[in-house]
Amino acid sequence: MRSPLSSIIRASTRKPNEKLNILTFPTHERYESMLAKTSHNFYAYRAEGIKDWNETYAKLPDNYHLLDPELEDNQIPEYVDFDLILSQNKFGQFQKAIQLSNTLHLPMISLEHTLPMPQWSEGTMQQVRNMRGHVNLFISKYSIDAWGWEDKSDTFVITHGVDTDLFCSKEEKRSDEILSVVNDWINRDWCCGFNMWQEVIDGLPHKVVGDTPGLSKPASTTEELVSFYQDS
Repeated sequence: MRSPLSSIIRASTRKPNEKLNILTFPTHERYESMLAKTSHNFYAYRAEGIKDWNETYAKLPDNYHLLDPELEDNQIPEYVDFDLILSQNKFGQFQKAIQLSNTLHLPMISLEHTLPMPQWSEGTMQQVRNMRGHVNLFISKYSIDAWGWEDKSDTFVITHGVDTDLFCSKEEKRSDEILSVVNDWINRDWCCGFNMWQEVIDGLPHKVVGDTPGLSKPASTTEELVSFYQDS
């Protein structure tokens, strides 16, 4: 396990424009592909209970490194001086991230991509709201309100974006199908509105792409996914 001394020395000697070394966890491949465009260096901690990177959804960026889960905490490379830890959900990542933050004396950013589970009790919600990083990010003001988050000076909104170099339009005839791209849609009705979609789409031509057993299959490549959007 790395010594916290290296983190302290790094914080005091890092040059202002030097690329950050960020310890994170595999979460959403397309989102993190965009994140990697910041050109900082990302190292993904992998463990049981934390989802892994799926190259069907996005190729691994050159500056995004998957660590070896068999090494457990020893997977964190000794040769890298880390600047911060990025936790991207409170469903398993946060607990490990805060442990590493305390052990390595690194600041932690807690980012939430999704909404809380609707079946959570108020007691559970309060426990989750106590899971605060040094900086807390959400993808919308709506998300902050849904979590019942106390919006202090450590909380910010950074909205989602689209890689318009990759997902760009072409001047060609489009199909008349309404395209939906969602993974595990039926089980994620609570946050992705599968039942609502069924009502809205009734009688209209449609196409679904995504890893949802019994409903749809994911695109075989990123290029195929781009073509689906361009044809829609």
